Amino acid sequence: MAKKRGPKMMWVPPAEKAIQFKVALRYIRPLIWRRLLLPDNFTLGQLHDVIQVTMGWYNCHMHSFRIGGVYYTSQTASEW
Repeated sequence: MAKKRGPKMMWVPPAEKAIQFKVALRYIRPLIWRRLLLPDNFTLGQLHDVIQVTMGWYNCHMHSFRIGGVYYTSQTASEW
């Protein structure tokens, strides 16, 4: 299945399962959140892209993911 990502098309292999995520902004009231249902084979980069779209953002800030105390970030952000 091809997924549209910007001007290019990228192939995503079929997933075995779906994972439900709840993305919430901290320190903001009222709470702003989105529920996402994504394939279990998505990368963190793909998750980042989906979050950008669902929150209406324009990918103009550095970001990172923290999983079990380990931080994952883009190469650009890690160079800072």
